[in-house]
Amino acid sequence: MSIKNQHAELRAVITFDGTHALLGQATVRGSDIYCSWSSVEWGGGKRYESFRVSYYESGASRLHFGPTITERGPLPSIPPTALTGALKLSSGSKTLEDFDYVYRPRPDSDRRRTLFITPEDVRRGMGLEAWALEPGNRDAVEVALHEPVRPNIRLDPVGYVIADWVIPHVALIVKTVPPDVWPDMEKSFADSPRDPNRRTPFILGVSAVVSGSGLYTSSGLALPPFEAAKRT
Repeated sequence: MSIKNQHAELRAVITFDGTHALLGQATVRGSDIYCSWSSVEWGGGKRYESFRVSYYESGASRLHFGPTITERGPLPSIPPTALTGALKLSSGSKTLEDFDYVYRPRPDSDRRRTLFITPEDVRRGMGLEAWALEPGNRDAVEVALHEPVRPNIRLDPVGYVIADWVIPHVALIVKTVPPDVWPDMEKSFADSPRDPNRRTPFILGVSAVVSGSGLYTSSGLALPPFEAAKRT
């Protein structure tokens, strides 16, 4: 298959009591890559992706908030097919209460892979990351699985799926806080003001973080807060 015609669909799904919720997804069409979170209601009863990263064949990237807001993306201006090593496309976290458990998974195929997890897998918190990986580079996979969030904090991979039939390879990875790190992190959240309705703390990624106070990238770029974006 030529790069122009390549296609992949990756989904991360949480299963609870016989129901399913879509955590996030990554889609490859030709040389373009799209990574997004599950949809939210955005006025008028319509549902849109709350956040999406688009990484185009030219190397340009865009950040999309809902149906109307688009910003220049923070990814390096490298065409995806020329990528070497590993590049984190997006990362962030939501709580289990954020999702609608109405998703209907489709069977895997030669172009689709789905990762299923349970609430028990992420009871210490949940992070979802999307990566572009150089084909044949095992070190790139290890970087994606075990990259530290901060110098003294790491996340453990719960599971992942890789589209290894496209160039570059694309992966969705779900991570959680390791047991030995959890007590200190839980205490830090307990000592900080937060929404009492959120029972699972946020896990902050490195390249792109979605939180109640905004989206921040490793390049220092700060974008409009999620709630402000919804009201615009």
